[in-house]
Amino acid sequence: MECRRQRRSPVPSCPDRPRAGLRPEAVRPARPRYRRASRTRRDRNATAYRRTIDPETPPMRRRIEPRSYPEPRLCPEPRASVRAMQRNPTRIQRRKGRRAIPRSAEKIAISLLLLVGLATGCAGPFSKNRTDRAETRWDRVRGEIQLRLATQQYEAGLLEEAARTAAEALPLNPSAPGPYVLLARAQWQLGRATLALRTCESARRAGAVSADLLYTEGIILEQQGRAEQALDAYEQAQRLDPDNVDILMARAECLADLDRLEEALSLVEARRKQPTDDGSLDVLAAHLADRLGRKDRALALYRRAYERGETDPVVTERLGLLLAESGRCRQAADVLAPLAQEGSISSTARNALASCDLFMGNASAARALLEDFAPDHPHDAQAQILLTKAALADGDIVTALAALDRARLADPNHPELPLLRATVLWKRGRFSAAAARLYDHLEAHPGDVDALCLLAEVLRASGRIEEAQAHFRQALRLRPDCAWARAGLDAVDRKDDTAPSDSPARPALTARTEPLPPDPQR
Repeated sequence: MECRRQRRSPVPSCPDRPRAGLRPEAVRPARPRYRRASRTRRDRNATAYRRTIDPETPPMRRRIEPRSYPEPRLCPEPRASVRAMQRNPTRIQRRKGRRAIPRSAEKIAISLLLLVGLATGCAGPFSKNRTDRAETRWDRVRGEIQLRLATQQYEAGLLEEAARTAAEALPLNPSAPGPYVLLARAQWQLGRATLALRTCESARRAGAVSADLLYTEGIILEQQGRAEQALDAYEQAQRLDPDNVDILMARAECLADLDRLEEALSLVEARRKQPTDDGSLDVLAAHLADRLGRKDRALALYRRAYERGETDPVVTERLGLLLAESGRCRQAADVLAPLAQEGSISSTARNALASCDLFMGNASAARALLEDFAPDHPHDAQAQILLTKAALADGDIVTALAALDRARLADPNHPELPLLRATVLWKRGRFSAAAARLYDHLEAHPGDVDALCLLAEVLRASGRIEEAQAHFRQALRLRPDCAWARAGLDAVDRKDDTAPSDSPARPALTARTEPLPPDPQR
């Protein structure tokens, strides 16, 4: 049976039985048994391979794909299982009996393990300390954010919201002084001074002390009238921040309130010797020198601050007042006139400017300055007196009488009222009544040079020349440099009766100036 199946094979099935007629050495050895691929199958494979290269190759009856080798890439493609998980991470795929876990499940499992480890204390002390430091750092960042928000609310005027936000920032960073400072200032602005002082005490206990905190505490204490404690707070703040000008000025002002003016001025002068562009020190030093009665020093310091561009109206007014008191009327008018044009001038500075205008013979400017102001301020006796002088110089008797009546009601004992009443009578031609008032005034004040000169003018106008000469000479004996008396005596000696009574040679009628009182509003 076996020999019959192998009949077609050229190799005999039994090599021990050679075919008849052949020699044993001519018999070929047997080949191994395997099925040789037919030509048709090889052609089919070759056609399929050519089709992968050239798609136009006609298809065979059965297509067999050859084994392909992918081209090398820089980043190899992930495996099929990975690609499947990328398309659908939640899908569970089975590969070789194992189940793939999606990435979200892996993250959840890792998070749970970490939480369980922290809860059970499996982490070591080093990990716990590192966690505490991270929490502290995060709280500090949150506190800084809260402080920034509270600062914006405080600058916007939202004091209640600022105080609430600053209080929320305190437990996040208890050692930072910023929230305490902002909270204390907001409470102080809201009228809660006692609560603000408690906040400052809490900051001291927490060790969050800074120069700003002590400066704020000093301001609150000074407002409550506790100047000694405020001074101690300012001194501590200055030790922490020696270059802070605001703290220095607050300390100097506190010393001035305690009547330690010399110490305050020496403190400011020592700081002024250092190079600085802050003109506020010059202003404070000028103010202290002015309070000490050192007018020349105060005038120099005010002028320096004014020339350096200081735009504070208080500085400008005080400079103009000091110039007017020293007799420098033209300079005082140049300084005070811009304030009068802007309408930001005080009553004292306005009166000083009007006095300078009258002294320089510019009665119209003085009248324009006071004509609208004096009726609206009837209690300002000095303004009424100046308006009376300006109106008399311009010959307006009606305005002069109205201003004189307001001045008599505002200050019945003003020393210039008798002279002005006598002047009004003189201007109206009532020489006897004017002379009688002046004689009564001279009995009470025999050394009044202006009253003597005015009486001489009235007597000269009534034709009593010898008596007028005697009174002019008496005025010169009392005050040798009196220009009014000397000019009137020269006119009487020349028998010049044509000189008008409002001549500039008689400045006392329009320019009687005395030391100006300090402004009660300043």
